[in-house]
Amino acid sequence: MTQPFETYLNKAPFAFMRWENRPGWPVIYASTPIQALLGYAPERFCNGDLSYAELVHPDDRDRVDKEVAHALDNGSSEFEHRPYRLQNKQGDWIWVKDTTEIIRDEQGQAVEFYGFLQDWTDLISYKKQAQKAQLINRQINQALDESNLVSRSDAAGRITYVNDHLLALTGYTRKELIGQPHSILRHPDTPRATFQDMWQTIQNGQTWKGTLKNRKKSGDAYWVEMTLLPLFDENGQFAEYLAIRHEVTELVRKQMALNNALTTSRLLNIPNRLALIEAIEEADKPVLAMLDLDNFRQINEYFGHSFGDQLLIHFMLHVFYYKPLEYRLFHLGSDQLVLLAENVHATEFSHNLQQLRENLNEKRYCIRNQEIMTNPTLALSFEPKDNLLRSLEIAMRYAKRHHHNQITYASEIDQPEQRAQNLKWSAKLNQALQDDRITVHFQPIYNYQSQRIERHECLVRLIDTDQTVVSPFYFLDVSKRTKKYYQLSRRVASKAFEQFEACGLPFSINISSLDMTRPSYAKHLLHLLDSCSAPENVTLEILESEDITDFAAVHRFIEKVRQRGCQIAIDDFGAGYANYHHLLSLDADYIKIDGSLIKGLADNQDAYDIVESIVSFARKRGIATIAEFVSDQRIFDCVRELNIDFAQGFYIGAPQAEPQREFTP
Repeated sequence: MTQPFETYLNKAPFAFMRWENRPGWPVIYASTPIQALLGYAPERFCNGDLSYAELVHPDDRDRVDKEVAHALDNGSSEFEHRPYRLQNKQGDWIWVKDTTEIIRDEQGQAVEFYGFLQDWTDLISYKKQAQKAQLINRQINQALDESNLVSRSDAAGRITYVNDHLLALTGYTRKELIGQPHSILRHPDTPRATFQDMWQTIQNGQTWKGTLKNRKKSGDAYWVEMTLLPLFDENGQFAEYLAIRHEVTELVRKQMALNNALTTSRLLNIPNRLALIEAIEEADKPVLAMLDLDNFRQINEYFGHSFGDQLLIHFMLHVFYYKPLEYRLFHLGSDQLVLLAENVHATEFSHNLQQLRENLNEKRYCIRNQEIMTNPTLALSFEPKDNLLRSLEIAMRYAKRHHHNQITYASEIDQPEQRAQNLKWSAKLNQALQDDRITVHFQPIYNYQSQRIERHECLVRLIDTDQTVVSPFYFLDVSKRTKKYYQLSRRVASKAFEQFEACGLPFSINISSLDMTRPSYAKHLLHLLDSCSAPENVTLEILESEDITDFAAVHRFIEKVRQRGCQIAIDDFGAGYANYHHLLSLDADYIKIDGSLIKGLADNQDAYDIVESIVSFARKRGIATIAEFVSDQRIFDCVRELNIDFAQGFYIGAPQAEPQREFTP
């Protein structure tokens, strides 16, 4: 094996191994990435300290043996195992994809195996989350079925070698590619900055890794994960470079589809707030503008939300018509549309948006035989990325409050009084934590079947120095900004367990993705559960489930609390697009239907239909449902009519310092 090829193997995004065709598969060679994969140095395999076969999961060993035997019997030169499990140095089981080549002697007898190992643990875990994810993973397997796509180029970037797999994928012949610059494969959508970074990296003698969008001879796009390695001559001079690719087209497209679902406004079918945040981060010198319809709330209240939705759709279509083509449009929420542009001068951007507003101002729309005239407010911001969206929202609030048609953010319009309030509540929170004036109040949850209050939700409260009970509205956000949130969460959990240990009633506490992925909080909660006499009475209500990014850590946490008998609920279900996906992946025992839907049950047929579908969905999966914000008898009766299992709200009982025992409808 030549040194450059071994270098490629040691830097490639997979592990490479050679085995003898003998029982136990003795290892002849292992590349450096095997240590990242399994935690063992390559030498431990090669000198016989470790047996590869003994690392294979007992449940997978027989199948792996049969797959090898089948390939040998059929005279195959290469084959691919179905994913199987290996035990790493830490004792964890990881899933691997193993593509193996069989080396035979002159008599056709197998003497060695070459194997390429990739860590598929996350993909397998994701596959198990839901039927939809299983379908995606099968497509991922198919997308990754091909072997490496390899090319070599000289120092000037001209292609000197391509392998057959790359030819088959791109549709080019070898003659058409040899001698051509690599730009022949470049897709115009890939930013020029990506290639500048790539060249700068390899010219500095470093390896570049990344995902690229390329173009076939036919013009069709495909995506690859590429490792680009500079190769040097005997004098240490840069001579050429080696490109190793794995096609990930289907993976990228499925990820794009999932990301599109999470980052697209359901109503307007354009990118939403999450997509805007990502776009700002990725953009080169972005600027923003926001359009907000005046009196939109009154239109919704008078004509109904479906009427308002139609108005917003008509308004969006006209924004598309009048805006510059290169400006990207996002739906921030409600009636707010945001336009993002890159590398544009402030004067030009302001002029274009002012012209856009003039085209939209006093435009009349006929909806359900009602003529509506719109007057949008325009706000602009040219702040740095880390303050761009925040400053835009501040500018819009200022414009609406002071009745300006158009405004550009300036530091003078920022609200010092709000900063003063933040400082005030930060100080109050710090002192309350020191004085042990953080407590919990308890809101009852009514069971329709038993007609009794059966559990309570624990809600954080701050007792001020004058004994006033303070809602978390005033201090919860401040706690997150001042890094007191974890201390607050620990205190609430301790208080809740202490209170209900005495009374023995089932209870629930709120927990965020931040809590579940913070080891110190997880350790604290597990200690409370271990010390609790009835952990089966505890339910964890997962807040902000759509904000979960580290699903692996969250699932590990949930598995640990479930082992102790604890139950899981998803809060505010129905408020966002991805809730069904989150429900399936988190395997909840309860869902708490979002209050914005429950409040409209008695008067809004759309809300009623949505809640009915949620209840049907949950019931088919054996998940109990809880209605929040049950504020009066009419809503209480609607909830019962929909066969929702539990009700919670001020009609049942407000949060109190002591658990409520009785309720009579």
